[in-house]
Amino acid sequence: MAYFLRLSCFPEFSFITSLLSDWLLSIHVTQPSDADWDDLWEQFDERRYLNAKKWRVGDDPYKLYAFNQRESERISSNRAVPDTRHKRCSLLVYCTDLPPTSIIITFHNEARSTLLRTIRSVLNRTPTHLIQEIILVDDFSNDPEDCKQLIKLPKVKCLRNNERQGLVRSRMRGADIAQGTTLTFLDSHCEVNRDWLQPLLHRVKEDYTRVVCPVIDIINLDTFNYIESASELRGGFDWSLHFQWEQLSPEQKALRLDPTEPIRTPIIAGGLFVIDKAWFDYLGKYDVDMDIWGGENFEISFRVWMCGGSLEIIPCSRVGHVFRKKHPYVFPDGNANTYIKNTKRTAEVWMDEYKQYYYAARPFALERPFGNSHVMLNKFPCFGSQTNLSVELPADPQSPSCLSSVS
Repeated sequence: MAYFLRLSCFPEFSFITSLLSDWLLSIHVTQPSDADWDDLWEQFDERRYLNAKKWRVGDDPYKLYAFNQRESERISSNRAVPDTRHKRCSLLVYCTDLPPTSIIITFHNEARSTLLRTIRSVLNRTPTHLIQEIILVDDFSNDPEDCKQLIKLPKVKCLRNNERQGLVRSRMRGADIAQGTTLTFLDSHCEVNRDWLQPLLHRVKEDYTRVVCPVIDIINLDTFNYIESASELRGGFDWSLHFQWEQLSPEQKALRLDPTEPIRTPIIAGGLFVIDKAWFDYLGKYDVDMDIWGGENFEISFRVWMCGGSLEIIPCSRVGHVFRKKHPYVFPDGNANTYIKNTKRTAEVWMDEYKQYYYAARPFALERPFGNSHVMLNKFPCFGSQTNLSVELPADPQSPSCLSSVS
């Protein structure tokens, strides 16, 4: 039988967080001028960086990264992408005092072309004052230079693990050194779209317990075309803890009078989101015993909801992502075994008596090990063991906002 330590959440946390945030925001941070940024770009030899790992004629362009490396390298690192937002999004005006964020990007043996394009899209399409730093966490890639050479770019810092740690522990390492009051997690094969960050930071500034995600557009793994995704989707799952996108019901769509309104979601995809740093720390961060990749999005989603927070998808924030059909890297214990271990930990910690449905869907998981059963958690006492995971999400609370629109 597993035992879990669940600590109560304290109301004083809101007051402490407010004071801390005000103090941090009061510190003046000198931002580089456009000339400084130009100098930094000149110090970075992009051609040399990309050519060192360039696809060679005759090689399978999908072999190393499970997407078309040849096509990725053909495309500029500084390319334009279509603005896929609803037209009303461009009319919104956000607060001028949004908190700067630490952008954390973890990777293991990522293609240099996609990694660089991710960073350049962030630098090109994000107001300078909103980027506290870009923290790259190299999860023991074969070539340390993949990360080290990128510190010549504006705002970029590089951490390298001494051994393979996986997504969760790598993200936590980046979060631990982050200086921003918010954390923005991105995958290493993304392209952010126009004005992507302001809508996310705005929602977190209004309520620090919100965890917010962009609409994830598709970057085709074969052609690298940037493709608009449907905006009226939310994250869902089946009892085997397999993530899936769900259309909003006709009733839910009818209630959406404004297409720019946030969509509350039971689960996030996990690759791209913004969270208040103090709230992330208070929640206990991630479960450090989850390995490599898979299941962490369920664990963090359940943790947020059951500790009194909320999850939202923000239609006016768009980020493109390369969706691959398979993982290009090796799981030490195998892909399936790792995913089962991680999802079993989630079921054992958070699902209480509802974990029986997980085991009904994955009976072979019953005998599988899932690591140390003592997990440090924070959990509101009002969310007891009788919480029904299928309960309909409540409507958005009304709160004052400085968000406005222009006619």
